[in-house]
Amino acid sequence: MIQKYNYGRKKDRNPDSKYAYDPEKLDDDIKANIQRIERKREHIKRVVDAEITSEPTRMEETFSLMIDVLREKKKQYGL
Repeated sequence: MIQKYNYGRKKDRNPDSKYAYDPEKLDDDIKANIQRIERKREHIKRVVDAEITSEPTRMEETFSLMIDVLREKKKQYGL
């Protein structure tokens, strides 16, 4: 027997779904995830800015080293 999903009727929704009986929570979770990513992005920017500007005369060298380290980490973690 194939289960048919009729969205709009609670009794026919997939009870295994996290959002089955509260589909509005999906929007809230998506918004929270976007905000989390933006906070993380801003944190990383602050860390990178602080490191690059720590030695203004060696900014290009520091940037190149950061790129090399990031490549190593990418390979190390298989990203």
